[in-house]
Amino acid sequence: PIQWVPTVAVAAEIQAQGAETRLVVTLSRAVEARAFLLERPDRVIVDLPEVNFQLPAEAGRRRDGAVASFRYGLFAAGRSRIVVDLAHPALVTAVETATRADGAAILTIVLRRTDREIFTRSVSVPE
Repeated sequence: PIQWVPTVAVAAEIQAQGAETRLVVTLSRAVEARAFLLERPDRVIVDLPEVNFQLPAEAGRRRDGAVASFRYGLFAAGRSRIVVDLAHPALVTAVETATRADGAAILTIVLRRTDREIFTRSVSVPE
């Protein structure tokens, strides 16, 4: 029988430049990702299919740009989640996946600084 192998996250970095911050995650293969905003505390939730996170212990503790910290893990059976705690209000302007020549995938979540009013209007109401 064919054995199912989960996608593996092997690296994560934060790239901040001006009003834009990128959370870049290197995965063993491309996945479908969906991001939404929540407040109190302000955060970005990124839902993914099941991912085996093999990131260095300190990966989520680096603070830069809009990212105060982030955490990750299995959220439910077959589903993983990245939670980005925001240093200031920001909108998700893009969720992009690009496949490299070696087959690995780069998942990029692009955040752009915004004001409180726009952030609050963009927050998702949990279902």
